[in-house]
Amino acid sequence: MNTKLGGLVVAIGVVLDNAIVVLENITPLRHLHPDQPADEVAEVGTAGVGSAILAAPLSFLALFVPFLLVPGLTSLLFRELILVTAGIFCVSRLVAITRMARQTLP
Repeated sequence: MNTKLGGLVVAIGVVLDNAIVVLENITPLRHLHPDQPADEVAEVGTAGVGSAILAAPLSFLALFVPFLLVPGLTSLLFRELILVTAGIFCVSRLVAITRMARQTLP
């Protein structure tokens, strides 16, 4: 139970980070191009940071996933933490790309 909560704490930071990166990229574009439709600006802004949104969770996964391959007590202790964190990282990328762009629409 404690490792699941630890995974949630670690992953919440990444979820917020992904959302902030997307919003911070869309907001200036909306002010620079007020005549363009908001959904086009959101799509361009999200595409501009797509690689960064992909790289951050992948780097965390590259750090955690090898612990699943280690046999013994280490794998037993950290398996739940790794699986919860990996799942939340994947979901955070989807949320940042799909929902955060929608939040900027009027």
